Formats: sequence, C-alpha cells, structure tokens
Amino acid sequence: MVPEARLHLYISELFVAEAWRGKGVAGALLAAAEAHARSLGIARVTIGSLAANTSARRAYAKAGFAEYEILLRKRL
Repeated sequence: MVPEARLHLYISELFVAEAWRGKGVAGALLAAAEAHARSLGIARVTIGSLAANTSARRAYAKAGFAEYEILLRKRL
C-alpha cells in the first residue's frame, strides 16, 4: 500500500432515524464528514456497509462512494 492511501477518514457508523430516511439526511452527514476531512488535508473517506443493507449502499453510491473492498463470510 502506498503511504498516501493509509491516511483516510473512516466513518464507522452512520444512522438515520426511520422518520428521516429518504430526505437527504445521510447525504448531508456524508458531505459534512467530507468537508471535515478536507479541512484536515485528508483526501479519502471510507465507509462500510453490510452487504444486505441496500438502502445504505444506495445512499453511499449516490454520494459518490464506490466499492473498494469486498469481504466474504461463511458460517460453519
């Protein structure tokens, strides 16, 4: 990994109450996080999502996020 890829802002949790979903709240929160990252000189933002959480993944894609890493799990 190149050194500049190591420095990123990581959003560990993003939750929008059900009554506020679909109203642009997630996008506004992501934009605020991006603005904060820029103010710190950070050029990358990373966020994770469960594969089955299609509404979150759709919101992240709408905000410009693209798949970077895919984890696979198997129950034994």
